Amino acid sequence: MIRDLLEGLVNQDADGNTIPGVAERWETSDNKTFTFYLRQDAKWSNGDPVTAHDFVYSFQRAVAPETASPYSWYLEMTTMANARDIIAGEKDKSTLGVKAIDDYTFQVQLDNAVPYFVMMMGHTTVKPVHKATVEKFGDKWTKPENFVGNGAFVVSNWVVNERIEMVPNVNYWDNAKTVLTKVTFLPIENQVAEMNRFLSGELDFTYEISNEHFKRLKKEHPESVAIKGDSMYLLLQL
Repeated sequence: MIRDLLEGLVNQDADGNTIPGVAERWETSDNKTFTFYLRQDAKWSNGDPVTAHDFVYSFQRAVAPETASPYSWYLEMTTMANARDIIAGEKDKSTLGVKAIDDYTFQVQLDNAVPYFVMMMGHTTVKPVHKATVEKFGDKWTKPENFVGNGAFVVSNWVVNERIEMVPNVNYWDNAKTVLTKVTFLPIENQVAEMNRFLSGELDFTYEISNEHFKRLKKEHPESVAIKGDSMYLLLQL
């Protein structure tokens, strides 16, 4: 859902390759200092431009102790300068190794050379959030009536424990290539129930299927079984 609602510096394509997101291109000479050049047509769903300042704010917010992000460790894993000390409460979030050189140039400084750092920027933890919206609504910023995102979709309806509905973000820079007109996510905790609803035609896609059913499904529904990394999925072939 986060990947539909928010777009980071980079994305992954259907084969898992790292491709441009908000950043059109990037460069580094030592795998410690990375400079990202943002596309100037990227916008938030309310029409505001997506800038390097948004990424500075969002990365600092992710490591700030007051945010209490369960994934703050991810930025520490990148070896981003001062991330560990900020998370531990020993330094201010303003000392994080990120800066906006200008509105559309974002730079990151690492303590150690990380050749795969750009790939790490596809993670959900490092996707930007809209500062004005977060500061205005606090914990309620994700409610459909408040939400502002920069991804291909926006939340149109959220019924807790029942469904989350999304529609295309008309301000998304690549909206012309958005095919789906509506996406509905259903919170189903039981894998067998989820599988049965897929097989009955109620779902187009399952998140994961259980190991004990894999062989049968692979035999009976080979066109619907997909394997990505260590995960197995069922998806409707259109």
